[in-house]
Amino acid sequence: MGEVIEDPHIKERKAFIDRDHPTAGPTKLLAPWIHMSKTPASIRTDSPALGQHTDEVLGRVLGLGTTELSALRAESVIK
Repeated sequence: MGEVIEDPHIKERKAFIDRDHPTAGPTKLLAPWIHMSKTPASIRTDSPALGQHTDEVLGRVLGLGTTELSALRAESVIK
């Protein structure tokens, strides 16, 4: 992987970007490979942290209530 990141062509294409993730710290991410002048692509948000969307997925999407979520946390099923 180190050889790929250091390759002159890859560097010129700006294939990887450095981000400072709020919990993971400094990270190197694969950048969008398509470069369009009128509609440039970008990475707008960081990767979610472990468990960041647990309540949303289990609650809103699967319909679990706060009591059920609390029980799952108490049993260490979710964080």
